[in-house]
Amino acid sequence: MTVHLSYATRGNQVSNSDILRTLMGDAGFSLRSKNFFTINTIELVQARVPEDFIEQVTALNDILRRDVEKKFRYFRIPKSSGGTRQIEAPEDDYKLQLRDITDLIVNGLKCLPHNACYAYTRGRCVKDAMVYHQENKARWFLKMDIKDFFPSITKEVITTLLPRVFPFNHMDNNTLSELAEVAVNHEGVLPQGSPLSPLLSNLLMVEFDHQLTIKLQYLNRDKYYYTRYADDILISSPYTFRFSELVEAVNETLKVCDLPLKVNNRKTRYQSFSGSNWNLGLMYNNQRNITIGNKKKKEYGFLLDLFLKTFGTSEQWAYTDTTSLVGKLSYLKNIEPMYYKRMIKKYEVKYNKNYQHAVKVVLG
Repeated sequence: MTVHLSYATRGNQVSNSDILRTLMGDAGFSLRSKNFFTINTIELVQARVPEDFIEQVTALNDILRRDVEKKFRYFRIPKSSGGTRQIEAPEDDYKLQLRDITDLIVNGLKCLPHNACYAYTRGRCVKDAMVYHQENKARWFLKMDIKDFFPSITKEVITTLLPRVFPFNHMDNNTLSELAEVAVNHEGVLPQGSPLSPLLSNLLMVEFDHQLTIKLQYLNRDKYYYTRYADDILISSPYTFRFSELVEAVNETLKVCDLPLKVNNRKTRYQSFSGSNWNLGLMYNNQRNITIGNKKKKEYGFLLDLFLKTFGTSEQWAYTDTTSLVGKLSYLKNIEPMYYKRMIKKYEVKYNKNYQHAVKVVLG
């Protein structure tokens, strides 16, 4: 059986070549990575188990066997597409157990998602996904949405498909079964709001991401560029293309990988960058610039104006409102750093007040 590996390095701890040499020896592999995020995805024929694998599995079993009650808090948050999404947030002891498992898989076993995956991955964000398409001069986009992403991943799916990812293929069935049992909610599916759900879902998608990337290269090596952000699939090209062919490729790959996932056809879109081209909550305009959009810029400018205008007066903002503004402006800074600098300077000059100082005073 072909096994797939996503292996990562952290900082200067060890180089990719060292990891490959340790794992692979003389075994053949296919490496597909720009090394931009020091994440390599490898399709393995054979591989050596890491020297500390038994130690890591023992530590994992110790965490899994903690006597922790599986309890959740339930609430709803708004969806960008409208409506709300229910979140199941684990209670403190259970959350700590899930975080420890997540940390062990990422930092102990050093497993991370495929290079095409940008969600829930340290060192990556929504902007990075769009930058990838931007760097490849994307003009046409196919957007697809996977329906009920987390709720479709059951305990049975985890125990069946996770052994296809190295080094889980070397774990015993009891460990895999206990991992799946701890990961799922009372309905037997991955809960939205758990710190472990994003990682497991991404690892279960490693084979899909890998196979679809190869399939798109086979269709046209210089034409298609693929990223996935959780349940959002984005395929772009500098040229117009027959999108129905790619929709079929995605559906076929889901079946080949035995994933119980379906595409939400109502949300499938094919369009050029010349229109109102929103992807992953960001605007990619006809100058190939990535922006949060004029509406949000005006909103953030209005809020910053009001914040600095009232700072030092009886109408000075409270802690909660200030925290909200800081979050929004931090998002703007990440997406459009130059515009952020101009906006801050504009209102600092207008009111002769320093934004960072005002924030520090209010937040302490």
